[in-house]
Amino acid sequence: MFHKRSSGDQLYYYSPIFVNDYKKPERMKKQKELKYLNKLFKKMLQHFKKFAVTQSAEAIHGFRVQFKKISSFLTLLEAGNKNDNLLKTFRPIKKIFKSTGIIRDAYIYKKLAKENHIKAPEFYKEQDLLQHEETGKLLAGQYELLHKMKKIKKRLRHQMHAIPKKEILEFFTKQISNTQQLLNSNNFSERLHNGRKMLKHLLYNRHIIPHITAKDIHLNFDHLDTMQQAIGDWHDNKLALNFFSKKIPAKSLATMKQKQQELQKNITAKGSVFMHML
Repeated sequence: MFHKRSSGDQLYYYSPIFVNDYKKPERMKKQKELKYLNKLFKKMLQHFKKFAVTQSAEAIHGFRVQFKKISSFLTLLEAGNKNDNLLKTFRPIKKIFKSTGIIRDAYIYKKLAKENHIKAPEFYKEQDLLQHEETGKLLAGQYELLHKMKKIKKRLRHQMHAIPKKEILEFFTKQISNTQQLLNSNNFSERLHNGRKMLKHLLYNRHIIPHITAKDIHLNFDHLDTMQQAIGDWHDNKLALNFFSKKIPAKSLATMKQKQQELQKNITAKGSVFMHML
């Protein structure tokens, strides 16, 4: 006896005895990927709308985190043979991401200046103005930008294909190997920040494939998160050092340089633990 199963306009027949002979159409295979993409976009748009109302640092941070999660997810999908040009389709939203980055940097520079007891009224005024101008640009085009993001999500949904387990494992293995090389080199340059991006690819994508990461990868994601945070703190301080080098007294600059040395030692120590866990 055979039963009918439909998908869209197509009709499939299968035997309940030989149910494995039934092959799901592509649209059904990628349901998990589509659901996850919808979830990420929904949160990103929510944070953007919240920023339009509050102009808060929290909303900016939330938007940027969701952007990075989508970018990491699309990077994973592009590791599959069938997924091409997903990041290219997503690229126009990067202009919004960069604009929010200018606002975020102003927040960070003011925060670090206060932490280091830097008294420079003109500097704070300059950062406030930069923040205000960039925020104004985003708010002026907020409805157009929201429409653009929704349109891009729709295009991505049509372009996406399911990615098999084998290709996911290959992606994770490659990211781990590249990160190992960077941590082994003790190279405290922009390349280390790229290593942080690789760690984030692993962290951000673990939610869609928990059965694979738990069984086949054997990674401690809590430690990975601690590692990427340590690199993030180092990178923020490095940017601030470059930014403040000619703007603050020598004593304050020396304090920031000392902090940078401590942050590098912290990365070396955590990196050693990370290497032993792999």
